[in-house]
Amino acid sequence: MAAFSIIGREGSVPVHVWAKTLDDKSREQLLNTASLPFVFHHVAAMPDVHAGLGATIGSVIATEGAVIPSAVGVDIGCGMRLARLNFRRGDLDDRAVRAVYEAILRHVPVGMTERRPDAVRHDRTEPFEEGMKSLLDRHPELLERMVSMTWRSQLGSLGAGNHFIELTSDADGVVRVMLHSGSRGVGNVMASRFIGIAREKALGGKVRLPDPALAWFDEGTDDFNDYMDAVNWAQAYAKINREIMMEDVMAARLPLPFVPAMWMHCSSFSGFPRWSHRFCIRARPGAPCPMRGRACMASIACWVVILRPPHSYPRRVRGGSAVPRGHGGR
Repeated sequence: MAAFSIIGREGSVPVHVWAKTLDDKSREQLLNTASLPFVFHHVAAMPDVHAGLGATIGSVIATEGAVIPSAVGVDIGCGMRLARLNFRRGDLDDRAVRAVYEAILRHVPVGMTERRPDAVRHDRTEPFEEGMKSLLDRHPELLERMVSMTWRSQLGSLGAGNHFIELTSDADGVVRVMLHSGSRGVGNVMASRFIGIAREKALGGKVRLPDPALAWFDEGTDDFNDYMDAVNWAQAYAKINREIMMEDVMAARLPLPFVPAMWMHCSSFSGFPRWSHRFCIRARPGAPCPMRGRACMASIACWVVILRPPHSYPRRVRGGSAVPRGHGGR
């Protein structure tokens, strides 16, 4: 198919597809989503679109008057933070890159870990206490699945999956540190619980869904309000999580002074008056990068980046980390 195409069904909004290939499962999910009565204008599918749980990963879904928890996903608030540094690629040889990697790894918990008790940032967790208490008053079971770690001790940790910290340089050789993470375990368990609530109510109701995973909450209901309170809490938590990690990176004893010259922050999911369920940032290490000329110099993540062949997926290393070198845009 062409790089851009429009598909659809009668009675549904169209699906704008910015992808050269679209597998049958993803096509079916996109058309199912587009058939929902509250989807606004059209559904968009990005170049790396692939099948997910009900909603298609790599899709953008704007809605009016309703929200689909499974389309928001389980990593609420996943996003990026970028700091432009005051030195250039030529200032870092292989030894310096390795030293940077080791210094960051000493300061930022990576994988299925949390901060030591003496390193928990109580000054940053305190603002979240009241909101969490309110959520637990309404849903006492909300954090039952979070048994081995706490949301307080995970604040300021990278996590697993496709989360990473990396040094990058642009075509001019300017070095930046970039990280990608979200709301950690607490966001995951809260999202999973509300996805379950929506599914249970949909299965017990009169509305027929093309896929039970596309169950939604209507705006104005208690479920909608409770879910949005959880989303807002998790998004704020994810933002502070990235801030703390960037502070820790800057505080690490590095071979060169890390002085941020510029900050950039972006995140997923936006709200009223239309709920944009998926703002697709090309965050996956090793995937085609929208920043032309960006080169990956060092990456700390639970992935090994496969730089060849082009457009390949990274190979996961469970609970580990890696220092790949190469060009992130090829």
